[in-house]
Formats: sequence, structure tokens, C-alpha cells
Amino acid sequence: MGYQPYELCHVSRFDLQDLPAPRVLSGVVFEPCPGLRFPDEGAVTAMLDRAETNPERAHGIFVNLPMLRSFAAPGEPVGFLARVAGDPVGLVHGYTNGEQLLISLLCVDPAFRGRGVPLG
Repeated sequence: MGYQPYELCHVSRFDLQDLPAPRVLSGVVFEPCPGLRFPDEGAVTAMLDRAETNPERAHGIFVNLPMLRSFAAPGEPVGFLARVAGDPVGLVHGYTNGEQLLISLLCVDPAFRGRGVPLG
């Protein structure tokens, strides 16, 4: 027996200069949620559970709201929840660091993937 490595994070960069305006999708409502507090927290938690794709889940590590709230960050929290017919279908959350936006989570419920929901 020994140690087996597995990935716990992914870092990527994307230039946000000269991007086209996002599409406005009928029926999708975005609500700001920098503090990750929701009146229907159980529904948001269930959506996070369905949307989880991180390889760490196989090792019992998966994202939930208390975990996201506990992340130490260098700046102000930024977050948006996407809803369709009042139900949570996606979440983006991160922090600002000067002119940078650091994304800690971006997820979409599998039933709503591939529809071009702009979460950010």
C-alpha cells in the first residue's frame, strides 16, 4: 500500500478583452449571491449535488455551500445563481483580486447543460 495522487484543483486563464455580449436566454433569471445565502438552500444544495463533476468526488470530497463559504479569498466575493421557473439550475462563484476574477466554482445542472446558459 502507498500513496496515490489525484488532482484537487485546476488553474486556467482566459482573456476577457473584446468578448461578445452574452445571449439573453428566455426564462433564465440570474440573481446575485456573493454570500451564497438562499431562501431555498436545500434546492441549491440538491442542484450542486447533481451538477458535481469534480474527480475528487470519487474520494468523498464534493462541493457544498458551507465548503464554498469557507474558502479564504483575497478580495470581494462574486456570485450568481441561474434559475429557470424559480428552480436553481447553475451557479458561478468566485472572488476579485485587483483586476482578476478567481472562479472557485462554475456548475450547471446536467438537465440544463448544452443550452448556452451564460454564467459569468
